[in-house]
Amino acid sequence: MALIKPIREPLEKGLIELPNPPVSVGYLLLGVAAEGYAPDEYTAAAVKAIERTQLEDGSFNVLGARPPFEASRFSGTALAIRAMQLYGSGNFEDRIDRARRW
Repeated sequence: MALIKPIREPLEKGLIELPNPPVSVGYLLLGVAAEGYAPDEYTAAAVKAIERTQLEDGSFNVLGARPPFEASRFSGTALAIRAMQLYGSGNFEDRIDRARRW
C-alpha cells in the first residue's frame, strides 16, 4: 500500500491516473489480501482507480505490454473483478455482472 498511501485523495477523486490499473492495482490488491490486509480508505481508493477503467462492454482494458500477465482483456478483467470482490465497498455487483456477461 506504500504506492497508494501518499496519493490516496487525488486517486480517489480521479485527479491522478496510475498505469494500467486493472493489472498494476489489481495485483497490488490481490497481494495485500493474501497478507490479510483489512479494507480501508487506501484499498477503497485503489478500487476506484480500477473501477474507472471499466469499458462499456463490461471488460477492463489492459496495455498488454508484458505477456502473459498483461496479455489480454481477460486477464485485466479477471484481476479487476477479484480486486472488487475483495475490497469493493458499496454495490459492485452491477460492475461484476457486466464483466461476467462480457
